[in-house]
Amino acid sequence: MEPQLGGAIIETLHDSITANWGKITVWEPGSEVAFTWHLRRPEGKQTLVSVEFMPKRDGTPGSSGAFWVGRPRRGGRRRQKPA
Repeated sequence: MEPQLGGAIIETLHDSITANWGKITVWEPGSEVAFTWHLRRPEGKQTLVSVEFMPKRDGTPGSSGAFWVGRPRRGGRRRQKPA
């Protein structure tokens, strides 16, 4: 995964052949990542994967014990975050 907005998700096989499986559509480190995914399908039949990272219950961010929620989105429109 190229860690940036518009970055590619690429698989490199043992014989150095590469396959492009998706593209980063939202890149907010520590908050959210979303990407298209078309593993073994034509790019036009892609799905959109979205993962939102939430703070721990005590309100502090952290990698250990952090909560995350993956939510499917349709139509490519970005939803508004709560205020």
